[in-house]
Amino acid sequence: MTSAKADGQRAISEAESYANVLREEARGEVEQIAQDAAGFAYRVTEKARGDAERFLKIASQLASGRELTLRRMVLEAMEQVLPRLRKIVLDGRIEKSVDLGVFEDEP
Repeated sequence: MTSAKADGQRAISEAESYANVLREEARGEVEQIAQDAAGFAYRVTEKARGDAERFLKIASQLASGRELTLRRMVLEAMEQVLPRLRKIVLDGRIEKSVDLGVFEDEP
């Protein structure tokens, strides 16, 4: 019987030891997840701030110089789109109906 009690105590001790190991691993995982979430939240927040600042800057430029800002925005969009195109061909008949004023230099 003494041997059975000792075996029982040893099993309990081993189970408690294993539970402690699992508990520490879980704490480490929780800490890692919390750090990852905090980093993600920081990155998302900073990106949103940057986007908001950019929007406010464009909005203020638009309010002060609407025509110039719209022209700049069109040209920036074209810089992104046009490099993907191989050729731009305008038919003489269509050319008259298409406003190419964006491409003209202002006096």
